[in-house]
Amino acid sequence: MPKPTERLVKVQWIDSHTYVGWRDREFLIKEAQQEELLCESIGYLLYEGEDHIVLAPNLSYENDGKWGSASNVFLIPNVSIKKMEDLKIAKTKSA
Repeated sequence: MPKPTERLVKVQWIDSHTYVGWRDREFLIKEAQQEELLCESIGYLLYEGEDHIVLAPNLSYENDGKWGSASNVFLIPNVSIKKMEDLKIAKTKSA
């Protein structure tokens, strides 16, 4: 089985959200005072730039051992990131 060529990371980030439809003033002021919505994502770090990172939780591999495609690719703005840490993949024995 090929080895991942990208870093596996866990990212804690603050989510942005919206309210669909019309909301009254009292509701919006109350909601604005709520705590941040902290989220956590784990994936392969495909890109790390000045403004954002790109994660992919799923990679598929080509015959040469390099990843050829990814699914559910996710961009997170750096201003939303609270913490990012590298994860290690445990070695397992083959059956």
